This record gives sequence, structure tokens and C-alpha cells, in this order.
Amino acid sequence: MIGGGGIGASPMVRPFYNRAAGAPAPPAITRTVIGKDSRNSAGGVSIVGVAGVSLDVGDTVIMCLGHLGQPGGTTDSWQVSVDGDPCDLDLTNSFGDYVAEIWSYRVPFALAGITIQVDYSTSINTPYAASVLIAKVTGLNQTGYLDKTASATGGPSGTQDSGLTAATANGAEFVQGMIVTNGVTADTIGTWQASLTAGQNGGSSSATRPLVVKEGFRITTVTGTQRAQVTGATSRTYAANVATYNPV
Repeated sequence: MIGGGGIGASPMVRPFYNRAAGAPAPPAITRTVIGKDSRNSAGGVSIVGVAGVSLDVGDTVIMCLGHLGQPGGTTDSWQVSVDGDPCDLDLTNSFGDYVAEIWSYRVPFALAGITIQVDYSTSINTPYAASVLIAKVTGLNQTGYLDKTASATGGPSGTQDSGLTAATANGAEFVQGMIVTNGVTADTIGTWQASLTAGQNGGSSSATRPLVVKEGFRITTVTGTQRAQVTGATSRTYAANVATYNPV
């Protein structure tokens, strides 16, 4: 299966932070929710996204995307973009016709009133359900910012786990975890483990087009392995991802 067209986006000029003696300390890592969008339709979902977004230079947009594709891999193409500019696919995972992905975008200049979206119109068949959870993070390295990743599938189980990454390269990193299940939004989400904070949740309430997308995150202070794990959730089949991001 080929994901969206964000991989290999054209290079851009990125901001440079001077770390010479006497220069200001690099900015702290912070996270701000942008929003989410979840849709389901027997006829297929063409687009999910959030409009009216403003971003500052140096922000990094991080998106957790999950969808239930149509059978046989015919949901085979999607474009993830910020104001029409392709995003980077950091991690992908799947089981059956379900897909779980983490995407990111480094903001090269201030943007106001723009749209962040996932467009499935180029696919042979659009997905039955799709959900995207979007946040922006400050204080991340704008070149080579992705550090470690891990992913796994399993279940049905109430403990849903990506497995461990290798040890992170930096003490302060941003950790993004996400899990996609074949459940419904009335399911018990579970409790995030490994010091992750619960983020946004999305998906579908339809028993015939079931989908749950949930995210957790943390900002670390020491190096170490990371994982995306919830316990006590409704028992479902799942795909779990975790990605860590280097600081400035």
C-alpha cells in the first residue's frame, strides 16, 4: 500500500537557531492542540481536516491519522497537506484494512487561516471511516527532527502496545504515541502508560464502519526507550505507533 504524497516533499529554507556562546537558550518544547476531524460514510470519505489554522515559523505540525479502508487494499492513495504543501510520513502501520500513521510538517513561515487536510480523492476507493488528530509542537529541530520509532499490531486485547523504541538521542524530546483499533467511539479508551499524557480521541460510532484513533504524548527530560501503550481499554485488534522528535 502506498501512503500519501508527502514523502520527499521539496526542500524549504528552515529557521536556524544560533547556539554560539552567549546566544539565547533554545526554546522549550511545548504542545498545543489544533483540532480533529472524524467522518464515516457507506459511500466513502473524501476529505478529513481542520480549517482556519494559524501557525508560526518554527512550529512543527504533528498529525495522527487512522482510517478503515475499503476491502482488498483499494483505499490505496491519500495526500496529507498543510495549506496545500505536502507533509512528511514519519511512521505507518496497518492491520487488515485499517491504517495508522504519524505525519509531520515543519512550518517555514507564518501562516494564517489555512487548512490542514487528508485528501483521499486520488484513491481507487475512499475509506469507510477516517479520523485525523492534529497538534503543533514548538522547540523541535527543523532539520533531521525525527529520532526513534516503534510500531506493532496485536489483539484483540485491552492492552495495546507499540513496543519499545531504541534509546533516544537527547534528554529533552517530544514523544508522539497513537493507536488505531477496530472499535467504536463508545469504547473505553484505556489508560496511557509509560508517562504519556492522554491527547485527543476520534473515530466512528458506526458498528458497520468501526474506527478508533487515540493519541498520547510526553516531553522527556532524560534519554531512554519510549513506547505507546494503553491498558484497560475495550478489547480490540489494534495498530500502535510511537515516534520521538529531536529538540532544537
